[in-house]
Amino acid sequence: MSRLYYDIPANDARFAGGNDRTEKTKEYLDKVSRLVPAEILAAYMAIIGLIPAIHNELLETISFILAFVGGIVGTPFYMSFMADENRPKRIHIIVSTAAFILWAYIVSGHLIPNYYNPAFGSILLIIFTAGSGKIPLN
Repeated sequence: MSRLYYDIPANDARFAGGNDRTEKTKEYLDKVSRLVPAEILAAYMAIIGLIPAIHNELLETISFILAFVGGIVGTPFYMSFMADENRPKRIHIIVSTAAFILWAYIVSGHLIPNYYNPAFGSILLIIFTAGSGKIPLN
C-alpha cells in the first residue's frame, strides 16, 4: 500500500473556508504537512524538541542543521521505499522534499531567529500550496 499523498480536488469542502487568516494558514500548513511522511515529521519534531536540552550553543546549532538535513535526505528515501511500484513517484518525491523544507522552516525556524521571518514563511507557504496544487502527483 502506497504512503504517498495524492491531491484532494480544489473544490473539496475542506478547502472552502472563511476569511480568517489563521485558519487559512493552518489549512495551507496542513496540506504541506500531508505531503511529507508522518514518520519524518515526528522524528524531526522529536529531535528538535530534545535539542534545547544540550545547553551548548554550537552543538545545538549543529544538531538543528543535522536534523534539517536528515529530514531532507530522509524524505525521498522513505517515500521511495513506501511507494507502489506501478505509480509515478519522482515528481511526488521532489514536491514532498520541498514541502518538508518549507514545513521545517515554518515550524522550527523561530529556533534560529537570525534566519526566520514569520511573514516570509507565510508567503512562501501560500505560494507553495497554490503552486503544488497545479503539479500533477498522480
